[in-house]
Amino acid sequence: MKAKAAALTSVLTVATLGMASASAAEINFTGEVLDVTCNVVGGAGTNGGATGDFTVALEAVSKADLSIAGATAGDHGFSIQIGGAPGTPDSCEAMNGKTAKMQWSTTQASIDAANNVLRNTGTAQNVGIELVNGLAGTPINLSNPNDSANPGATVSAGTATLNYVARYKAIGAAAVEGDVQSTLEYVVTYN
Repeated sequence: MKAKAAALTSVLTVATLGMASASAAEINFTGEVLDVTCNVVGGAGTNGGATGDFTVALEAVSKADLSIAGATAGDHGFSIQIGGAPGTPDSCEAMNGKTAKMQWSTTQASIDAANNVLRNTGTAQNVGIELVNGLAGTPINLSNPNDSANPGATVSAGTATLNYVARYKAIGAAAVEGDVQSTLEYVVTYN
């Protein structure tokens, strides 16, 4: 026991001496605060909306298309339009060269993380809404807004477009008919 204690004391002494001889260093942080608000509206496949609020209306599908858990149907492409023409009040020219990306809180009640869908608050049962990267066709992990499938777009000439697909997804069992409704609160970030 004394040998172990002596060995431990030697190691601690050497470690302490090593830390005592280390030189001081510093970390520098830099950043930028901008007075910029980019116009965000629903683009193609939406009702357009205003001030960032818009509706994506999915086409009706047969419950037969969602007869087994995991089945998807009713792919509906839509986009989020950021900014506008250069020189206009809607332009986002101050963000040129930055990547715009939709972000959301993963704790909002509308996210069903277990099934990776937006939770349905309508009368249909065993169905949710899955979000997919509109260019790559890959489902987006709603538990991680930084998921590589969540598309980003470089702001150029004061504008950028984020492309998505929304579709129905059967969860747990075959879907039961009814209406489907959900929401997603989001922000657009620029990096």
